Amino acid sequence: GLAQSIFAKFTVSLAYKLDCEKPKTAEVIVEFETPNTEFANQLTYALTNGGEIALAHDVNVVEPLVINAPGKTVTIDLNNFSMNQLSKQHPENPALGPSPKSNPVLEVQGGTLIINGKGTVNGGVGNGNMAICVRNGARVIINGGTFHVGQDDTPGVSGNSCIYVFQGEALINGGEFSTEEAGASGEYFVLNCTDANYTNGTAKISVTSGKFHNFNPGNNKAEGVGTNFVAEGFKSVANPDGTYSVVAK
Repeated sequence: GLAQSIFAKFTVSLAYKLDCEKPKTAEVIVEFETPNTEFANQLTYALTNGGEIALAHDVNVVEPLVINAPGKTVTIDLNNFSMNQLSKQHPENPALGPSPKSNPVLEVQGGTLIINGKGTVNGGVGNGNMAICVRNGARVIINGGTFHVGQDDTPGVSGNSCIYVFQGEALINGGEFSTEEAGASGEYFVLNCTDANYTNGTAKISVTSGKFHNFNPGNNKAEGVGTNFVAEGFKSVANPDGTYSVVAK
């Protein structure tokens, strides 16, 4: 049946972290702190068929978790756990996925991903690493959580984006966002789009709430000087600690 086929997929691609040992195969896609086949089944099913799931463990990935559920909604409650990208993407060994410049924790290729609750999505360190990216006209709605990405460790390259829209839409209604390293221009591209698609209207970011480190969502250089991702009826305000928050006008 369906549950058996889903479980078979995970028995091939999952390694469970037992007795604090590292997985011993490069074929691992996801590892959990303890074996939990029920959670594995639920997560796999939701990513491709839609549905709601609350994290039952920290989830560490070495390939993007792909949401491809056209016309459907996948809702993930972080539930005080974390989702972490462990792999580094380098030019000589591109990460899996449609683009060699994409190594997120979560990649939304079809349908809508909603993220709720407290918890962390950490894009890790590497070339093209991200917390979340959106493609193919898909959509992500972020209502809470902490989102971070580390530095690009490729010589001569600097700056990773935390949330990136290739084509589609990101709606940010809450959460905390940061990227560890500035780009070559000195700008921290915490939120970012493919420039051409932003210009033609097929890549969009809209912010109604949230806290942003080293990045003003209402006035930044992500898509050129003066880029404003803040939704109508809201504004970005500077905080005493140097961060920016989006609030209602």
